[in-house]
Amino acid sequence: YYRMKRDWEKFDSMVKKLTERNPKSNGLVFLKACAAYDRDNDPRAAATLFQQALTTDPKFVRAQALLLLTQREIGGIYKEFEKLKALNPAHQIVRWAGYSIKKAYEQEHPKEGSK
Repeated sequence: YYRMKRDWEKFDSMVKKLTERNPKSNGLVFLKACAAYDRDNDPRAAATLFQQALTTDPKFVRAQALLLLTQREIGGIYKEFEKLKALNPAHQIVRWAGYSIKKAYEQEHPKEGSK
């Protein structure tokens, strides 16, 4: 909630409490990734943390969706899109952007995109 409202002071306070209570929380890793992406504008750090969260919980759909958003090249976008689609074919990103992601990938990789 605090992240979405961009109330970073309260967000940091919440993260600090979570760190004290459960430093091994996968949700904590996810929140740190969100902060890296949303506040710090560091998609690489965010991607690393989202991947860490997914290693702990391979079915963590929100982490997969946000990992997709950290990608800057169509190859990476498409790769993470396919993983998201496998986890949740009805996800909003899959439904709303899937066609465009696939078409962009096919334009850049014509032989691979037709699979």
